[in-house]
Amino acid sequence: MRKQGPAETVDEYVVAIQDLASQIEEKPSDEIIRYAITSGLRPKIAGHVMAFDKVNSVDELLEAARAAEMM
Repeated sequence: MRKQGPAETVDEYVVAIQDLASQIEEKPSDEIIRYAITSGLRPKIAGHVMAFDKVNSVDELLEAARAAEMM
């Protein structure tokens, strides 16, 4: 599983996961991509993202992760 690197920004990490997902012949669902992103985020950022009940898209997940990254 791909993990976010210690110096990797949330944006860089999400783009990398989306690139990996695009290489799969049968495109994974948005829910699976969100799971993959959240699972690989650094723990502090993942905890912040998971505290939100209304993360229903990759864009919403990215917004929550960016907010956590700035803390």
